Amino acid sequence: MQLPAIMGMEGRAKSFIQKAEHSTQCMFRMCQHYTELKAGKNGWFDGFVKVVTESGDLDAEGLKRLGHVARFAKFIRNCRHCVEHPKPQQKLVARDFRLNAEGLVELPSIEIIHGETAEPKIEFDQFMEQAIESLLRAYVELCGIIAFLLRSEGWKDSVGVAGMPPEKRRHPFVELYYVLNMGGGLQPIG
Repeated sequence: MQLPAIMGMEGRAKSFIQKAEHSTQCMFRMCQHYTELKAGKNGWFDGFVKVVTESGDLDAEGLKRLGHVARFAKFIRNCRHCVEHPKPQQKLVARDFRLNAEGLVELPSIEIIHGETAEPKIEFDQFMEQAIESLLRAYVELCGIIAFLLRSEGWKDSVGVAGMPPEKRRHPFVELYYVLNMGGGLQPIG
């Protein structure tokens, strides 16, 4: 009997997590440009959330969305710590195809063991799909929040940033627009 195998399964998992974390670093650099945050102890997403909260420019819903982005970025960073600084209570467990006790073949999986942001055993392809989807969603959310924060002083009371449904988009892949509230409906500017 032979089992399929993914050559270098653990290395592929580590590489994927490191690249995902590099993406969150790029998102954080966008935040640094807005707030002039310095890298360091308070220079990660928690520092950005603190600065934005203190500015009073975002409402409760915007702060909630920013909090989700910050928590996801922390999860990805902690995954990277599990890869680069493994300890018994902080590590990545990558498993290739394996035969379980019931005689069934289990698909490749990973598990993140971490005190703050553990991820139970999940199929590796599902983990990657969910991480990519979450990275894209976090990026769009962050772009919308930063665009909202960068509105001109004279427009802050009348202009917002909103996602448009596909049928209202001028360009099919551009989701966020500066908008005006006109008669109870949001109208894209430009």
